[in-house]
Amino acid sequence: MLLLTALGPTGYVSAQPEGPSLDIYLTIASDYLNRGASQTDGEPALQVGLDYRHRSGLFAGAWLSNVEFATEALRTKPRRSELDYYVGYSADHEEWSWALTLANYRYPNIYVSYDYSELSVSVSVKERFHYQASHTNDLLAQGRNALNQEIGLTLPFYRNFEFGAAVGLFRSSDISGDHYTHFNLGVSKVWRRWTGDMRYYDTNYPRRTHLGDPAERRWVLSLSYGFSPL
Repeated sequence: MLLLTALGPTGYVSAQPEGPSLDIYLTIASDYLNRGASQTDGEPALQVGLDYRHRSGLFAGAWLSNVEFATEALRTKPRRSELDYYVGYSADHEEWSWALTLANYRYPNIYVSYDYSELSVSVSVKERFHYQASHTNDLLAQGRNALNQEIGLTLPFYRNFEFGAAVGLFRSSDISGDHYTHFNLGVSKVWRRWTGDMRYYDTNYPRRTHLGDPAERRWVLSLSYGFSPL
């Protein structure tokens, strides 16, 4: 689960546990990127998450991060935190797996609501090749449809290092030109309860909006610590 923290609650499919599992993790990152846009205006982020998975395939969790949006800097109560909840179901097959996730994104203690829900479906082949599609009909509580599609690749190599890359296409009536592309690539390292990740992001996202600050040619370093009380 630790390697999914950079993706938020709707990360790629992970293998089902043999029994019930509960993971708690804390992440410190030099930036918080979501689909090519910084959610912290290029500043560091502190994140905490909880993820429960049952061997039946059912899972649920919550995730919290600080946020900062330049477009709201002059407001008396801008968005300062993001709290996500999610539930879903996943299934494993011989060579592939899939998951269906319903996530709710909330921004507490603000005057204007940006809360919205999103439905995602993801498929992984041999836990190496990934596809994910996420849709909402109320992006940032503005009544706009949005669809993000993403393909990804993960390759393990020497001493618990892992290479990962993804490219995505985001479409929404809230964006000038209707759509933009984004991609990232990087290397992760797992040792005991720690996970380190160094990742490069780029996008043709047009400008600063309520979705965030464009992450043009940006490196992000993150460090996560996780444990399971079960």
